[in-house]
Amino acid sequence: MNDVFQPIEPAAVVRDGTALYAPRFDDHYYANSPASADGVAETDYVFIDGNALTERFCQLPEQSVFVIGETGFGSGLNFFRAATRFLEQAPASCRLFYYSSEKHPLPLPEFAAIQRQRPWIPAELLHDFVANPAPAAPGFHKRVLAGGRIHLCLLYGDSGALWPLARLRCDAWFLDGFAPRKNPDMWRDELFQALARRSSAGATLATFTAAGFVRRGLQQARFLVERRKGFGGKREMLVARFPGEWRPARIRPRQVAVIGAGLAGSTTARALAELDCRVTVYDGRGVAQGASGNPAGVLYCSATPHFSDRNRFYQSSYFHALAWLRRLGFPADPAQGRLNGVWHLPTDAGRLERMRKAQEAGYWPPEELQFGTHAGRAGACFVHAGYLSPPLWCQRLLTHAGVRLLQQRVQSLQAAPGGWRIESEAGTEEFDAVVLCAGHETQRLLDTGPARLRTLRGQITLVKATAASQRWRQAVCHSGSVIPAVGGLHVVGATFNRGNDSLAPDPADDAANIVALRAALPMYWQELGGVALTLAGSRVGLRCYSADSLPLAGPAADAAGQAIPGLWISAGHGSRGLTSTPLCADLIAAQLLALPLPCDGRLKEALVPARFYRQP
Repeated sequence: MNDVFQPIEPAAVVRDGTALYAPRFDDHYYANSPASADGVAETDYVFIDGNALTERFCQLPEQSVFVIGETGFGSGLNFFRAATRFLEQAPASCRLFYYSSEKHPLPLPEFAAIQRQRPWIPAELLHDFVANPAPAAPGFHKRVLAGGRIHLCLLYGDSGALWPLARLRCDAWFLDGFAPRKNPDMWRDELFQALARRSSAGATLATFTAAGFVRRGLQQARFLVERRKGFGGKREMLVARFPGEWRPARIRPRQVAVIGAGLAGSTTARALAELDCRVTVYDGRGVAQGASGNPAGVLYCSATPHFSDRNRFYQSSYFHALAWLRRLGFPADPAQGRLNGVWHLPTDAGRLERMRKAQEAGYWPPEELQFGTHAGRAGACFVHAGYLSPPLWCQRLLTHAGVRLLQQRVQSLQAAPGGWRIESEAGTEEFDAVVLCAGHETQRLLDTGPARLRTLRGQITLVKATAASQRWRQAVCHSGSVIPAVGGLHVVGATFNRGNDSLAPDPADDAANIVALRAALPMYWQELGGVALTLAGSRVGLRCYSADSLPLAGPAADAAGQAIPGLWISAGHGSRGLTSTPLCADLIAAQLLALPLPCDGRLKEALVPARFYRQP
């Protein structure tokens, strides 16, 4: 199902004075005339003033949300002008959601160089963008900038294919692809219809072009279109309005309970708290004491040439997790981990070939996935992946003024008028919504029927570091994994045992972990001491996974497959919780608060818990 999501070919550009020229389309990214001032004056005239954004931003009520959609991110000029104006004019409690499609993104070095020529961009906004770039991979790439006031989502791919999959309502549109006669593929009726479906009542639209077929296409999509004087030497431009009365949406903070303080619960609590919810986290054992409690884990992804929704989710969630980590400044020191690359050394030739085909297919940018040899074996390096301490990551996530942690076990969960009632060892409290993030304990609180979550026992082995092994800096995955020393100990493993829920360490599993390490990485085994290596302990966790190996992230469902109001689930992350939980957290928070989604609609449906109730 990769019909929509095609490999991304970055833009090839040429400098033309102070402007940027695209040979592919024989057009400039922005005007380079003295009157345009490197495109700024034209952007302000056409898009900012054409959508009356200054006045609308000033009039926004507290805690409002304003959503802008754009076709053609280009050099980012329109985004930075709109975001700068929003930061200057809108109340501090308001947020701007800016969604922009781009088929050929600029290479990051070129993009960063352009922004340095724009001294008017607020320093914090520019730093946040450049420090957390989106990879040149197909799909949706969400970034949170300027202390949470600006939410940018880049849709990399064809505008006409991606906008129908977006789940949002836009208050204003910027139509800013290359000129219609030079880039006709973008200015299609299908796109105009998609924009109409994604417009709020009274939404506005502006574009530099006045081409007749563009005007007629917008009118057929129900936009009320008028011509205006164009900028500079251009005779005309178009502005439009969608029928209805525009009223800005508002974030309505909720009282939310999150059950579980592992990776799923901690990321969910953080996502909700950053959107002004008051969150209470329940966990009778404390922070990251279940399957998330290993002293170190690997954050990386699998590469496959088959870009199914399942594989697309894991790539998207991998990039999304890296964005969270960069924004929150984690890891800050080696005790927390390192994001310095992870080697994947397949144990058979077939898997290695599939990885090569994945890169050849173009879904993985070369700056993200590179082939080579490590420890005498052929494999691939996920350049920006790494290893982390899950307990320390969870603690970092829960350090937020909007989060309250209760080390109490939830005894019962009952529907109440307008919300849910939780009984715990601390007493009874009521909440507007509850998110179940309790791993395999989730079914104790809710019978999920056909979505019955399963458990998979995993045991890691702790090995004492040696002088030689202390030099290791990158995690290595094979049939298992080995992680650089944290606190003088290496994490080796882990086993995968079905049908065994015992939490007691098994010496046979330690032996299996060491045998797998010796077979895959004999050099590592030798540097740990070979037959004389020192075991320093074990840890068992019960991973929770679903029947289709995708997480459950969305509204809980009853036996008929209907959503249960106010009850949500983030579970079934298996052994990939470091990778998958941030995107699922943002997806749940967006749905709970009726905000634009951080991913496309197909991924949302692939993760919804009710998928297990659907008839074939």
